[in-house]
Amino acid sequence: MRLPISLKIFSITTALLVLMVVVTWLSVLNFRQLNNQVRALSDWYLPLQQQVASVEILIRQQMVHMERVLAGMEVARPDPEFLARESNGFDMRGVNADQIVDSSLRMLGEAEAQQDIELDRVTLAVLGKQLPAIQTARQHFHMSFRQFQIEAEEAPRARKRSCATPCCARRTPSMSKSARPSTSSTS
Repeated sequence: MRLPISLKIFSITTALLVLMVVVTWLSVLNFRQLNNQVRALSDWYLPLQQQVASVEILIRQQMVHMERVLAGMEVARPDPEFLARESNGFDMRGVNADQIVDSSLRMLGEAEAQQDIELDRVTLAVLGKQLPAIQTARQHFHMSFRQFQIEAEEAPRARKRSCATPCCARRTPSMSKSARPSTSSTS
C-alpha cells in the first residue's frame, strides 16, 4: 500500500515542526540557564570578587604605611607629624578592610538565602570560611605592628632612663683611654 503524496508531505512537515519545537525548547532552557549564570555573576560573584580585591588592596596599602612608619622611625630625628599621618593612614586602611569584609559576609548570607538564582554553594561556603580568616589575619597583623610600634617608641625612653642611673654617672667624659688603668702586665 502506497501512501498518497499529500500524506508524505504532511508527515515530513509535521516532523520538521516537531523538530523545530524541540530545538526551540532546548534553546529556551539554555537561555534561561545562561540568564541565571549572568545574573549570578552580576549580582553576587563580581561584587564579591571586587570586595575581596578591595580588601587585598587595602591590606597592601597598610603594608606601605607600615613601611613608611618604620622608615620614619629609623631616621635620626623622626618627624612626629609624618609618623602620625602614616599611622592614621595605617589605621584607616584597617578599618576600611574590616568594614568591607563585614559587608562581604553579609552579602554571602544574602546570596545563600537567594532561591531564584542557582549559585555555586560550595564556592560560597569556601569564601564564607576564608573571609573571617582573612579578617583575623589582618587584625593580627595590625595588632602586631602596633605592639612593635609601641615597643620601638618605648626603647629610646628606656635608654634615657637607664643613662640617668648612677652607673652612667660614674663614667665621666674626661676619662680617656690613656687615663684608664692599664690591664696589660709589665714584664
